[in-house]
Amino acid sequence: MLGKEGYKYKIARPVIRGLFQRDRLFRLLDNLILSPVVWINGPPGAGKTSLIHSYLDKRETPAIWYHADEADSDIATFFYYMTLAVTSQYPESPHPLPPFGPEYRLDITKYARMFFDALYSRIPPPCLIIFENYQDVPAESKFHEILRMAMEMLPERLKIIVISRERPPEQFAKLMTYGAISTVEKDDLMFTEEELRGFIKEREMSLSDEDIHWILEQTEGWIGGILVLMEHLSRNLPYVMKAKPDDFDQIFSFFAMEVFQKIPGDIRDFLMKTSVFPEMTHGMAEAITGNPASESILSELERKNFFTSRLFRDGIRYRYHPLFRQFLINRLRDTLDHSELIRLKTESARLLELNGDTEDAIGLFIETGDWENSIRLITGMAEIFFSHGREQSLAAWINSIPEAVRDNSPWLLYLLGNCTLPYNPTEARALFERSYILFRNGGDRTGQFLSWTAQVNSVIFELDDCSILDPLIAEMEALLEDATPFPSEQIKTEVACAMFTALVVRNPGHSDIGHWEYLTETLGLGNTDINTRIRAAFILTLYRLWMGDSLRSAVVMDTLHSLVKLKTASPHFQLLALTTEAMYYWLTSSPELAMEMVQEGLSLVEETGVKTGLDMLLEHGAAAALSAGNIKKADEFLRKIRENLHASRQIDVGFYRYLIFWKALLEGDLATASGYESTLAETAERIGYVFGTGLSRLSRAALLSMECRYSMAIDALSSAREIAVNTKSGLLEFMCGIMEAYCYFMKGEEEKGNKSLKKVLVLGRKKGIVNFFGYLPGVMQEICRRALREGIEREYIRNLIRQRRIIPPSATGYIKHWPWEIEIEALGGFVLRREGEDVTLPARTPKITLTLLKALIAYGGEGVGYEKISDVLWPETDGDRAYRSFKSSLHRLRHILGNEGAVIVKDGLVTLNRQICYLDINEFEYLLKEAKKVQRDDPEGAAQILRRAIDLYKGHFLGDAAVESWAVSLRERLRSRYISAIKNLGGFLESRRRWEEAAGYYERGIETDELAEDFYRSLISCYLAQGKKSDALRVYDRCRETLSSVLQIEPSAETDALMKQIKG
Repeated sequence: MLGKEGYKYKIARPVIRGLFQRDRLFRLLDNLILSPVVWINGPPGAGKTSLIHSYLDKRETPAIWYHADEADSDIATFFYYMTLAVTSQYPESPHPLPPFGPEYRLDITKYARMFFDALYSRIPPPCLIIFENYQDVPAESKFHEILRMAMEMLPERLKIIVISRERPPEQFAKLMTYGAISTVEKDDLMFTEEELRGFIKEREMSLSDEDIHWILEQTEGWIGGILVLMEHLSRNLPYVMKAKPDDFDQIFSFFAMEVFQKIPGDIRDFLMKTSVFPEMTHGMAEAITGNPASESILSELERKNFFTSRLFRDGIRYRYHPLFRQFLINRLRDTLDHSELIRLKTESARLLELNGDTEDAIGLFIETGDWENSIRLITGMAEIFFSHGREQSLAAWINSIPEAVRDNSPWLLYLLGNCTLPYNPTEARALFERSYILFRNGGDRTGQFLSWTAQVNSVIFELDDCSILDPLIAEMEALLEDATPFPSEQIKTEVACAMFTALVVRNPGHSDIGHWEYLTETLGLGNTDINTRIRAAFILTLYRLWMGDSLRSAVVMDTLHSLVKLKTASPHFQLLALTTEAMYYWLTSSPELAMEMVQEGLSLVEETGVKTGLDMLLEHGAAAALSAGNIKKADEFLRKIRENLHASRQIDVGFYRYLIFWKALLEGDLATASGYESTLAETAERIGYVFGTGLSRLSRAALLSMECRYSMAIDALSSAREIAVNTKSGLLEFMCGIMEAYCYFMKGEEEKGNKSLKKVLVLGRKKGIVNFFGYLPGVMQEICRRALREGIEREYIRNLIRQRRIIPPSATGYIKHWPWEIEIEALGGFVLRREGEDVTLPARTPKITLTLLKALIAYGGEGVGYEKISDVLWPETDGDRAYRSFKSSLHRLRHILGNEGAVIVKDGLVTLNRQICYLDINEFEYLLKEAKKVQRDDPEGAAQILRRAIDLYKGHFLGDAAVESWAVSLRERLRSRYISAIKNLGGFLESRRRWEEAAGYYERGIETDELAEDFYRSLISCYLAQGKKSDALRVYDRCRETLSSVLQIEPSAETDALMKQIKG
């Protein structure tokens, strides 16, 4: 039966026999219909519907017919039935109509625009859209605004006709002013004498001119009155009243007394009893009246146009004119006693149900006070109504049942809770709680599971006090103790997803969470309902990311990607899917991709008007931007959150404050950070979201560390780590460990810092963690530098640096093992690498391109005027041409380097970006400075640094080949510093009597500068100290020969003195 509930008289065009062709009005309509909308208003019985029906037949124009009534107060009813009307009339159209859901109610106009766009695309021209009985739409209904929008969006090829007893209400005033609505007025509808004569002729009646004039005088041309008077005349009945349009109530009374009484009793009985049906088949009429002639009676009434029309829908159906039906209902009430009337309506309700008219059946059962059948049908119809977004209509039915009955029906309370949930989660939860108790008392496990799940969902929907979940978790554990199987697989899925969600929010360390995770993955992700699958994907991803399990999160994302592409989920769940992707991408080090998901979500909101869940999407967008250091983008997302913050959930307010706190730390605004941090803990504790609480406690430690209160920060970490341990959150543990190691290093406690660092980086490597909440570049720069220096998880750190694009903690470019994007080696030659691979120059690349880079390095690499470079590279070229050559070569160089930011030009000054580019010269010079700093306090450490500097010097700047004049200065400076480094290191080694090692460095010095007599003497001294006189003599001879052949001089007296030691 439920499968037929959508087929209603609301969308059926009536078939009316013997219609009089009113050519005068047809011509009027032909002119008026040039406007987008024609509004026909006139009194009851003025022939409005008959006019349009006959016009459509005459002009052979297709039409969609919609019967407006009080049910359209729930705007979802209109969208549902209009969808049925159009899809049944044009089933093959490739343009689907968007289904309506409760999420659209917050911005119904957005949905309406989507709906009418699709509707008008689906209807082929020409076509008229007819709205009949518009006066029955309540004045306060949103339907007026929606229809106005439909009129404004109407394409030229389609037209709307409204049939009403009243003129257009105020919502249409603007369209009236602009002439978009043309009207057919009451006076237009009144019959002229010529039309009346033609009408009488078609009826094959013979009336005198006197009778015709009398009818016109009495009725003023009103067809309702004309029909009544003609009936009187045909029956030779006296008539003393006028039958004017304003007198229809009196006419009905008179009709009852004078005409209805003359109808045979069996026909009167038939008409009254069948008036209970809004529409009927002859079988329904026969069943309720017991009259075997029902088919012929209805057919004759319709043939004679006796206030009866015929509809074609699953066979032939009949419908009385509304005025006539109301008259018959009034007569029925006066004729039958109460018990008989109840019996008749109850039987009629059963017949309506059997014929698929379930909504009308419910209405009659409620009228009769048959609560058992009312509840049975309401609960049976609920799923269909929810799927059509008609929860307000469902709630209206439920609320029409007496409170005493309703409060003892667990299913009604449960359904009413679901109707209420999108608008008032707290009220809905109270209804779910009451229904759960009734289900439990009645031993209804299905109801228990569903109402328990609904309670959890109401808490999650609101997320203002998560502690409410604790007793619910305990309740479900108790309910499952008897190990009775779930009533169905779907209920098992719903319970699994709800229980897993509750545990993730409140107790992620629960011993059974793995079981519920498994069920959520297997049943939730594998469900046939796409919304359920997306919901499961979100909570699984959230949980696994907090656990630090990015690899298993990726498995969920594979499923989610395929679901997002389908775009068949409701807008709310499409938004949730995009939020899940954004969350996953930024926490797995793809913040740019995460921000793309946010932009896609914003486009979806703009298109659909559905904003449920938008705050959470924007929050992850802001987090992605902050973690990438994109403050401008973060501000954009935060501003959008702030616009709607007054209507946000407490958890979204809390997350917003956390993001502002994080942003303040990134900007070094500790005053703002402190102001927001002070509210985070209170908000988090009040909400009771366990991961949020952990994050707020960690924020306290982060602020203290930025304030250089490292000991206090370490103490504050203990409470955050406690949550990390209890929840088994790898991500939270990693965040605590990073901050702890950093604080120890800043305190100068290297040993404790390295111990913490090793532990946390092992965890990070195993879990694959690459990004996290509260990411601070300065902290991670120091962590990476320390790890690389100490050899702690170097490969993991190098990968982390590449993925997060972490820049070195200083602009000197010296850190050993740092995975630079661009590496330049200019000592001993010229080598260029990009991401570890040698750069191969494109064919026909001008040599001047690399020469530009070499010259930039030669002039210091920082703040070099482009004119200075141009002068040495294009000395013969004038200023403008030289600048163009410079720009062209710079463009090619950046292309070779693969990064526009590798070479920066600002205010005419050129700089090699040391945050991207490694230069061996920078490291060499930095090491020499570092050695000098520590030489007095740590001579052994200084020696170690000098060793690294000397090893780095593989040869002179740009190699041994002849160089341009602009390279000579840097070449000689570096050579001089290299020689000094060897002298200093050799002298230190000699002082420690490490003669052999010192000798090795002096040999390297001689290879670099064969005329440096100091190196020869030092090398001789080392050999003499080791008793190697022959080696010492060989060095002396080499010194004398070199000085003689190159400089034509003899060794110095100091060197000769060493020779005497050798011979002595």
